[in-house]
Amino acid sequence: MRDDGTIACAVAYNAWTEKSCWMHVAFDSEHALTRALWRAAFEYPFVTCGKEAVYGLTPKHLTEALAMNDKLGFRRVAETIDAVMFEMKADECRWLKGVKNGR
Repeated sequence: MRDDGTIACAVAYNAWTEKSCWMHVAFDSEHALTRALWRAAFEYPFVTCGKEAVYGLTPKHLTEALAMNDKLGFRRVAETIDAVMFEMKADECRWLKGVKNGR
């Protein structure tokens, strides 16, 4: 949230299962995507909720989003004609380094 109260970025999760969930991110500026945001975004499903994996689905035409997912450390696990499925496992998540109870 910005100083003026407007929302700069939102992270949401759905399709919760025993071991995983899906992550969705929306933002209006790359400046909203801080290290603290990413740390919290991965800490919630992995540390707080104890999930082993987080998944995402990105349309192929969103090349900047695909590159961002790669840079964050997601692995490409499947492709359809128009989308790429990404996976981040807790034990591979670099955003959890130094987090208490991180894997």
